[in-house]
Amino acid sequence: MVIEITPRNLTSPKAQKSEREMLLPLIGAMISAAVFSYIGLSINSQVNFVRLESIWNAQTSGAPALNAQTSTNSSPTEQFEPSADLPTDPTALGAYLVSGLDAKSPTSLQPASTGAVGAVSAPQYYLAKNRPVAPKVKTISPIVTPSGPELTASCNDCKYFPVNKKWTLSSSYIPANLTAVNLPGGGELTKATLGAMTELFSAANAQGLKPKVNSAYRSFAKQQETFNYWYQGELRKGITPLKAEQNANRYSAKPGHSEHQLGTTADISCANASGFDRTSQCNNAIWAFIKDNAHRYGFVISYPQGKEGITGYVYEPWHIRFVGVELATELHTRGYLGSNGWYLTKFLQEKNLY
Repeated sequence: MVIEITPRNLTSPKAQKSEREMLLPLIGAMISAAVFSYIGLSINSQVNFVRLESIWNAQTSGAPALNAQTSTNSSPTEQFEPSADLPTDPTALGAYLVSGLDAKSPTSLQPASTGAVGAVSAPQYYLAKNRPVAPKVKTISPIVTPSGPELTASCNDCKYFPVNKKWTLSSSYIPANLTAVNLPGGGELTKATLGAMTELFSAANAQGLKPKVNSAYRSFAKQQETFNYWYQGELRKGITPLKAEQNANRYSAKPGHSEHQLGTTADISCANASGFDRTSQCNNAIWAFIKDNAHRYGFVISYPQGKEGITGYVYEPWHIRFVGVELATELHTRGYLGSNGWYLTKFLQEKNLY
């Protein structure tokens, strides 16, 4: 409503008083409406996750959902309200999937922008339930090479060898007991690694997630091909060969320096997404599950977030290495996924099991 005050209205004190008397109730009504709107949003924000959980339970158990409308043609990957492009920042996905989070309260969910809640996918539910507030992504640190002497492995069974940019496997090293992976994605892993990976996949599938092996064992020669592929991609950007090599080595290991040659390491992604797509809600749900549960099955994330300065590699939530439940749990207990100085290579050097 627009109230026009003309010179005629201001010709007498009586007219001005009348104008004020009319405005005061209107201002009071506007303030009241704002207060009730805020209260309503707060209540709805608490209800929204209950609806999300109810819909998920209905989808998985067949029970009726709470106050929900489920589309007859919905698919397991149908987006949660609001329908929009996914955020480019992968750590913002948890907030997006529940239609935004109140920054003041990690458990307070804002209501969907329009309409009723539709079908909820397993990745959406897992992220919403287990990742209510995602940490901020740290900027990429300068190119580094871990300090210390260089060493070439002499072990026959190098499953605990701390491979990095200084410590290398010989070109002839091939792990024993390599077994064909009978999981989505295929490849080869050592027998013990495959057994643990099978259990990890079973647990993820039970959550409605769909993991696949994006990459498993790579020989020395295969790693040479892999690194050269990324190196050539960097060269095509018009930079110098040295810079191209340095850039590629931030996310791809040189031959002999890759944990994949151990046969105990795999890159895991979602079956319905590109392997390294950090904007995929499906991938991010798998990686959140891995971060929460990998140690329970003997796996460790080799290159945690925010630690490129000490590992030499960018954050790779998909890259996990099998070291056994006991060691993986101990490293997890030390808080290696946090901001302290622990990471897998340092831990294995301390254990000296190679």
